[in-house]
Amino acid sequence: MADFNKAFQVTIGHEGGYANNPLDTGGETVFGITRRDHPNSSIWHAVDQHKKNHGMPAAVAKINADNFILEGAKAIYYSSYWQINRLNDINDQAIANELFDTGVNQGTGQAARYLQRALNVTNKNQRLYPDLVIDGKIGAYTINALNSHPDKALLYKILNVMQGSRYIEIMEKAPSQEAFAVSWFSRVDLTKK
Repeated sequence: MADFNKAFQVTIGHEGGYANNPLDTGGETVFGITRRDHPNSSIWHAVDQHKKNHGMPAAVAKINADNFILEGAKAIYYSSYWQINRLNDINDQAIANELFDTGVNQGTGQAARYLQRALNVTNKNQRLYPDLVIDGKIGAYTINALNSHPDKALLYKILNVMQGSRYIEIMEKAPSQEAFAVSWFSRVDLTKK
């Protein structure tokens, strides 16, 4: 079954450390965790202490080197992004990595819908299994369809295409978000590893 630590290493490579880019609609983040979505996490108390003790921008290096903050972010990733989509139950690490990373960057419900859509368009007109309900929730039926799917490389490509398509839609609606194109598209990989 898929290993959270492997997926975390991939995603944290994209997320990096502390950031507070005014163009980022997510707002202030540390290791990809937004203050907006997790305001009561103890990681933000630690971030604020570094800012108070060292001032900005010197605090950034301290924040990025703080293992307590990194481990706190990792715990949030596990409970809020990995477990919620039952990624432990997936028997393909590359697809689990992809769903985790997409869930972190575009939302867990969006990642689940991408998977359900990809499974539906590759079920050989329902000869492999009946179409899934696209509800944004990964349950036993979705897991079973994925784990028994005969062409996981194709599923992986479709998941990445949908992820990339969403980035284009975001940038078309809000041109200021073009500032993130290089970073976002570094997450899109059509070659299953």
